[in-house]
Amino acid sequence: MIYGARVRQARELRGLTQTGTAQGAGLTQGRIAQIELTSSVDIGDDHLERLAQTLKVPAAFLQRPPIEDLAEGSMQFRARKSLPAGVLRRARREAEIAREIARHMLSQLQAPSLRVPDLRGIDDIEEAAQLTRSALGLPPHGPIPRVLHTLERSGVIVIALETWVDGKLDAFSTWDGPELDLPLVSIGEGAPWDRIRFTSSHELGHLVLHRAPGGDLNAMEKEADHFASEFLFPREDAEKEFTKTVTLSRLAPLKLKWGMSIASLIFRAFEVGAIDQKQKTSLQVQLGARGWRKQEPGADAREPERPRALRKMMELLYGDPIDIRQLAEAFPLYTAELNRIVGRYADAPSWQAHKTTPPPAESPSAGVLVQFRARA
Repeated sequence: MIYGARVRQARELRGLTQTGTAQGAGLTQGRIAQIELTSSVDIGDDHLERLAQTLKVPAAFLQRPPIEDLAEGSMQFRARKSLPAGVLRRARREAEIAREIARHMLSQLQAPSLRVPDLRGIDDIEEAAQLTRSALGLPPHGPIPRVLHTLERSGVIVIALETWVDGKLDAFSTWDGPELDLPLVSIGEGAPWDRIRFTSSHELGHLVLHRAPGGDLNAMEKEADHFASEFLFPREDAEKEFTKTVTLSRLAPLKLKWGMSIASLIFRAFEVGAIDQKQKTSLQVQLGARGWRKQEPGADAREPERPRALRKMMELLYGDPIDIRQLAEAFPLYTAELNRIVGRYADAPSWQAHKTTPPPAESPSAGVLVQFRARA
C-alpha cells in the first residue's frame, strides 16, 4: 500500500510531471493523477518498484504515512516574483522533508525554548525589531555576529535548501504544526554571506509580524525589509554611523561591521534620514556603474553562515559521525541523498571539538552551540 500524498511529494521534489512519472512507472497519467488524489492504494509490487525507481526514493518512502503539507507562509511572496511554479513546489517539498526529519528528532529531544515573539498588530516596525532583539536575548544596539545561530538558539528550525534562485528565491518561512508552534526558516544555498543575514532577518520579520500572510503582500514585504534593517542595524546606531557625507567608500567598511550589503546600507541611510531621495538614487546609480549590483566588494570577506541545529540533532541521536544507515532506517531516503542533506549543515566548530578557546565573535562559525537534551 502506498500513499498518494507521498507520490505527489516525491514527484514534485524531483521536478517531474505526472506524464513523465507515469511513463517511468509503466502506468498512465490518469492513473498517477488518481493515485495522488487517493489517500492510500495498492498498485502491486512491480509497479511499486518501478514507481519508486522513477521517483528516486525507496519504496518504503511511498509506504510511509504522510503528515500534513507545509503551509505556504511567506512563499506567497516568492510566488509573486515570476518564479516557475515547479521551482516553488520543489523548494516547498525539500523543506517538507527536512521539517519531517526535524520533527521526528524533536519527538526524542528537548529543543531550546521558543523565544520568537508574536507582534502582530504592532504598527511601529522598528519597535517590533527592538522587541524581537530583546526577546531573542540580544542587546538593543550593536552588530549581531551570527544571525542563523541566534534564530536556532531561539527555537527556530533553519532548513538549508538545495533549491535557490538568485534574487528570487533566497528563503521562505512559515509557522508549522497544528498549533503553529514551530517556526521554520528555509534558506537556499548559494547566496552571498550578507544576503543570507538580511534574508534570514527578513524572514524573522514575517514570523513575528505576519503569522498568516494575507492582505497587501507588497506592504508586508516592505515591512519585513524595514524590520530586517532595524534588527541588523538599529536606528540609534545608524544615526551615529551616518554623521558624515554618505559615500560608497564610507559604506564599504560598514558592510563588514554590520553584516549588510552596501545596497541595503543605502536604503538604511535613507530610512534614518541621513540621505534624501536624490542622494539615494545617485548612490544606486554609482553602485550599478561600478558593477557592484551583481557582486559587491567584500563578497568573500566572510564565509556564509550555515544552519547547525538539524545536524546537531542527528549527531545526538545517530552518533558523531552520523550513522547515515541508521538515519535511513528512521527516515527512508537513500543514504546518498541523506548525505547531501547533512552536508548542507554546519558541523561542530573545531574549537568545540577540541575544547580550545572559541574564535572571535565576528566569525560566523563562532560559538555555534544550540542546546538539545533527551526528553524525559
